[in-house]
Amino acid sequence: MSIPRDRGWRQCVNRKNKHQEMGCSRVMFKPEKKWSNLYTRSLKMTRAAQLGIEYPRISRSQRRLNALSDSE
Repeated sequence: MSIPRDRGWRQCVNRKNKHQEMGCSRVMFKPEKKWSNLYTRSLKMTRAAQLGIEYPRISRSQRRLNALSDSE
């Protein structure tokens, strides 16, 4: 006797085997994406380096003053 494998059967099997996905079953670590969730300065500095952005942000006027003082 054959077992009917319809939509309900597939959904039941998928729910039952949901934890057996491809690869590792553990949840991989994802770094924080929101700056508000990064609490310490060192974490913000490392994350900014990974993203390739400058942190702390320096205003244009401050950058201009730094450039003038460096050129003298």
